[in-house]
Amino acid sequence: MADWPVPEGLEGDTGVLRVQASWARDRSRACPQFQAARARPGLRPARDSPRWQPGLTTFSLDPVMVLLDLIEHEELPLDDALKTMRDGKTKVVPHDGLLRWTRHAAAGYLEAGKSIEEVGGQVFGPVSRQWVMQVAPPGGVTYEVCAWGRQYESADGQDRELRIPRDGSVTDRPTDPGQAAAAALVLARGRVALGRPRRGKPYTLGTAQQVCRVRVIEVGCEDGSWQVMFDGTPEEARRQYDEHARDRLSAVTAGGEYRLGSDCAGCKLLGTCPALPRRPGLLGISSSSPVRTWSVTNGRHYLGCPAQEYLDRLRLPRVPAPASSAVARGQAVHAWLADRHARQPAVPCLPGDVPESPDAWSAGGWDVTGEDARLGVQMIGDHSLTCALQDLLPEAVVLPEEQLVVYDAEARILIIAKADLLYEADGAWTLRETKTARTVAEASVLDRYPQVAMGILLLAAGIPGGSGDRNRVELERLTPAGPLLDDLDLTDPELHAEARRVISGMVAGWREDGTAATRPGPACRGCDASRWCPDAATAAPAEEDPDD
Repeated sequence: MADWPVPEGLEGDTGVLRVQASWARDRSRACPQFQAARARPGLRPARDSPRWQPGLTTFSLDPVMVLLDLIEHEELPLDDALKTMRDGKTKVVPHDGLLRWTRHAAAGYLEAGKSIEEVGGQVFGPVSRQWVMQVAPPGGVTYEVCAWGRQYESADGQDRELRIPRDGSVTDRPTDPGQAAAAALVLARGRVALGRPRRGKPYTLGTAQQVCRVRVIEVGCEDGSWQVMFDGTPEEARRQYDEHARDRLSAVTAGGEYRLGSDCAGCKLLGTCPALPRRPGLLGISSSSPVRTWSVTNGRHYLGCPAQEYLDRLRLPRVPAPASSAVARGQAVHAWLADRHARQPAVPCLPGDVPESPDAWSAGGWDVTGEDARLGVQMIGDHSLTCALQDLLPEAVVLPEEQLVVYDAEARILIIAKADLLYEADGAWTLRETKTARTVAEASVLDRYPQVAMGILLLAAGIPGGSGDRNRVELERLTPAGPLLDDLDLTDPELHAEARRVISGMVAGWREDGTAATRPGPACRGCDASRWCPDAATAAPAEEDPDD
């Protein structure tokens, strides 16, 4: 494993490298520095951060694993195990919506287990303690590989099996050879861990055991589907590891560039990362709770229904509700323009840059027909009158669909915002938000379009660069009557105060909410998580024509 210079802001011991088999997957978007720090359990931030606090579960399979432990290790029937969890007698007490998912997922997993053993013709017993592969050279760095999942072995212990639960179906899920090989090697060479290690220390392991055959299987908890990722001998596991996993796991521990994204919220380098912009007080609230990630989309969902925002964040299996024709039109227009703005070299949109067939066309996976298709073509054509790229200099930086990441240390919130279009000229940045609307509302544009309010706060704070007295935010509205373009003055204190009011109002209640209570009503219409919500309204009032 490669040496890694410990970044400023971390302290502790680097004598243990611990990786998970799943890290051998191709994660090209992950931050290399985040991964390298995570692989060293003995390192910690030099300045302490708030410890974990009881609250809403953040991983959808945590309660599933706890429920399966009760069933497999304490031999409780499914419904008795579920009651134990519902009564608060386990370390995880799920939200009511997550509890419904947990029962469904556990039942699907158990059904798959019966099928796996019927097809394989062999009965396996559950193993309560994990296997860990450990290499500990005298005086050197201890290297450990772990594999998350549920473990089983034959009566004589010579056959081992790892079943990896997945939220959705695995019927058409592509398998990753790196993860499969790393997990297989843990089964082949691993020894039983005798409890959890102290921070920064290696596992204490039991004696080695002869293993003749190992299998790694994925299980789809949504429908009880399953597929074999690896089935072979320890020698075959080693060959596959050397071919598919060794280099990937070496890269994980080697670090590299800083890459901003959702990884930042759980990173040990959050407080000192040289690539992460920090703007304490940006959101106008304060908190001492552990860091959370937030976007305007989270905020809108939360205001509609806290449970919807929470269940959506968990990414539970869903049956997407059909989008209204207006939503499909707005999304298609948005995708069409984003594609045009991404052209290299950047060129302004022209009146002819419209779909060839005005009565039926698609963009970004959104299909539109009839009146909505024709109105969308009109909006795209109208956009050429106000396209932000018209007067840009050749050296201008143009960033369509750019993700901005900034940390508010007072609120302890990692903000993630996606801008429709960012462009820079002569040291000043402009953010352009483009919206489609059948009508022009009388209400405050910042209340109606909180993305614009968020953009005002970010650009005024010099994100992604420049200064608040020169940066600009523009709102482009494409309507049946023609395009409207508003140039918002970031030096206007009243405008800034209004933007802060809108965003603070979206964040404040969400920040400390530990219940995510359901709120049946209009938000139920179009809610992808309603499958698991115990209080989903069977009928919801019709909503006004939404904007993109």
